[in-house]
Amino acid sequence: NSISGIATFYTVPHLPPHTDYIFAIFALFNEGFLFANHVNGRSMLDVKLHLLLVVSIFACFIATVIEFLVEKSDVRPAIFRSVCYLWQGTWFYQIALILYPPLGFPTWEQDDHENVILSTFMFMGHFAITIIIVIVMAIAVYHKERKKQPPKYQAIAENGPVTSNTHFSDNEEEELFLNSC
Repeated sequence: NSISGIATFYTVPHLPPHTDYIFAIFALFNEGFLFANHVNGRSMLDVKLHLLLVVSIFACFIATVIEFLVEKSDVRPAIFRSVCYLWQGTWFYQIALILYPPLGFPTWEQDDHENVILSTFMFMGHFAITIIIVIVMAIAVYHKERKKQPPKYQAIAENGPVTSNTHFSDNEEEELFLNSC
């Protein structure tokens, strides 16, 4: 997938369009298949953790397919894909910390039903926190980009329309707009 991404970025000649999406879809299918069949003979907690990982991989697969199929000017599928990939990545770390805790941390009881239920709550907690992180980042980017763009409406002054050479700050624009109403 990374080789096709680099080739797409540097516009390698005679490369079919959207090759990066196609390879990402194949890679996610392969990853999901491997982790779904990686659970034989394991403890109840280990099986649950890996199956939850397969759920996040499937979400990444669906998000990548959606982004591949829709028009590229719509940013929502890309944001959804970002959420899914971040969710999968944080869950990988969580699995590592549960199955192989660092020195000094307590080990999880592998066949305890409460630990299995707790891991499911943690999985959905990762999803919620990931969504919050992406929303905060989107709001920050929106406000930063909004300051760069000129206003979409033309301010109306008392003497008629303002020429395009006149620039106002955000507060002056709001006052002119409110006064014209």
